[in-house]
Amino acid sequence: MSPAMSPALVCHVTLDLADPSASALHPSAAWLCSAGIRAITCDAAHMATIKTLADEHGLIIWGVSAQVDLRRDEPTDELLAAMTNAAPGTHLLLQLISNDTSDQPSAPRANAPAAAAVTRLATTAARQGIALLLDPRAGQWMQRIEDCVRVAMRVSQSQVGIIFSLGDWHQTDGDPALLPERLKLAMPRLKAVALSIAMEPAGQWRPVAHDGSPVDAQPMMKLLKQLGFTGPLLLRP
Repeated sequence: MSPAMSPALVCHVTLDLADPSASALHPSAAWLCSAGIRAITCDAAHMATIKTLADEHGLIIWGVSAQVDLRRDEPTDELLAAMTNAAPGTHLLLQLISNDTSDQPSAPRANAPAAAAVTRLATTAARQGIALLLDPRAGQWMQRIEDCVRVAMRVSQSQVGIIFSLGDWHQTDGDPALLPERLKLAMPRLKAVALSIAMEPAGQWRPVAHDGSPVDAQPMMKLLKQLGFTGPLLLRP
């Protein structure tokens, strides 16, 4: 399987900090195997180490997650290195933050610099054969699906897609009556859907909110099916 393929499930992994040698994955390769998951995402900062471990266990890095300051003219060396080392077809999961305290979450004043930052990254990513996905996170400047759509509409590159994160949507909005409208808004560029999960033994998992409380993902899954969504679910332990 190549990163460009669309697996049903993709899981975010980190380094197991309980392991002094920092040579183990969390979730473990055994748990991922039990869950039938072979595709993973990881943070750009740990990509080199995780890639080595992924290769050992037959895992594919489907995506690399990174934060980008929308007020910064150039991406960090760390991000550029991750993009350079990523295989063609890998996805860059982009979180847009701002170190300017005047840029409150979702504030329209940052629309233009956000679009400029994404355009620069999308151009670099295209040269590497990498797809760029806007990844909303609660508390950051780009925290709502509407923010992603607003930025994407200002960017001409067709390879810029959107992720819908159920956990972050619950934290920033969460009105069930608005879910159909939000998903329809995202659909033209929707490439993946993210779920925060609680891990259980033997590769089992269940959707949760950021505070760990249970979340019913079935209404969203039903709507996605009705809308014709066929992309992967991104699991975030």
